[in-house]
Amino acid sequence: MMGHPTTSYFTSVRAHSRNSSVAPKIPPSITSLVKLPCFSAGFPPLRTFKVKAVRKEEGERWFPPQNQDTQPGKEYLMNPLPQFANDHCKPSGRLQGKVALVTGGDSDAAETLKIIKDAKVSDASDPIAISTDLKYYKNCEKFKAMQSEEAERRFPPQDQDTQPGKEYLMNPLPQFSNDSYKPSGRLQGKVALVTGGDSGIGRAICCHFAKEGATIAFTYVKGIEDIDAMDTLRIINKAKLSDYGDPTAIYTDLKYYKNCKKVVDEVIAKYGFIDILVNNPGIVYDSSLEEITEESLEKVFRTNILSYFFMSKLAVKHMKNGSSIINTASVGAYTGIPDTLDYASTKGAVVSFTRSLALNLIDKGIRVNGVAPGPVWTPLIAATNTDEQIAKFGSQVPMDRAAQPSEIAPSYVFLASEDSSYYTGQVLHPNGGLIING
Repeated sequence: MMGHPTTSYFTSVRAHSRNSSVAPKIPPSITSLVKLPCFSAGFPPLRTFKVKAVRKEEGERWFPPQNQDTQPGKEYLMNPLPQFANDHCKPSGRLQGKVALVTGGDSDAAETLKIIKDAKVSDASDPIAISTDLKYYKNCEKFKAMQSEEAERRFPPQDQDTQPGKEYLMNPLPQFSNDSYKPSGRLQGKVALVTGGDSGIGRAICCHFAKEGATIAFTYVKGIEDIDAMDTLRIINKAKLSDYGDPTAIYTDLKYYKNCKKVVDEVIAKYGFIDILVNNPGIVYDSSLEEITEESLEKVFRTNILSYFFMSKLAVKHMKNGSSIINTASVGAYTGIPDTLDYASTKGAVVSFTRSLALNLIDKGIRVNGVAPGPVWTPLIAATNTDEQIAKFGSQVPMDRAAQPSEIAPSYVFLASEDSSYYTGQVLHPNGGLIING
């Protein structure tokens, strides 16, 4: 039977000391509180008794004898079992989005959890059962403390565990555009190639470039990122000026030179030249030094830095004086990231690559710069961070929040346009207030 889309939390009673801690977390907004136990907090224990047979006046038995003499009673021992639902109940979503805390809501906690999971609608959070003794104030008070702790969550749990992450599965969806952004035709007539442009920062870059008048080609990973890529094409088509070229989505694996060559060849065959190259793809594995394997290390380096080399080498042949290359680095290149040594190392390499390539190409009039974002709400985070990391994501910077991709993309617009004509070998730092020296 389909249930109301309410998230449920309930308590169960076990052999418990007064000082027992309550581990599970409670969401910031408990919208319903139901008190059921007959000897909840503040009530003296009732004396135990055996359930007496209830008889009709005519002497007919309503229920058979029961064999329980301790409280709280156990539903699974009852005969017949109580009916917790009936087919006449027609749910209508009246509690959608609500969070309910029901004390004494178990009547056998494990079975109740199973019942709630079977009944709840798909977009309601999973229920939790909390073991406690509500006779004592301190145990009840812990609910408030846990609620306060949960209220500080930046983002809800995500359900992704493969890379690259998928933007369409994220909750909430990242913001790729902002109504306050006012385009002014700064990239009019330009052709931009954005690698990893299907989602996250890449999608926001594509959208902003299109608003500024550029024709966009972007890459994505086939099979995994198909839905995000099609969404980005629709976003670009909606954002672009009507008299400019249609966008192109190119599926490929940029870890290998031959694939990068096919991408550049396709762009040149369609548009004839490249004015702006954005090297943007990135993957990360959260592992210690001891856990990093040769295979995963090579995959991270091929994606995060070798593809930048390959794409730059191939695209430069088709770029002219005034063209621009923009590389995506990370604040981690400057601060270090102890849990992602491989990722941080590649981002450090991106910074050095940017500075060196800028000097290498300065005589050609091709500017090379980078952007080193701080924490940004992207599919990379949803697919790689633990629930604990996601809960506080963005709290590590002075602004005390993560950025949206729409807040990062204007840095790329600036570096791609003539507004940055005196910038090369530089890195911009939209990072929420961290002071970076280097």
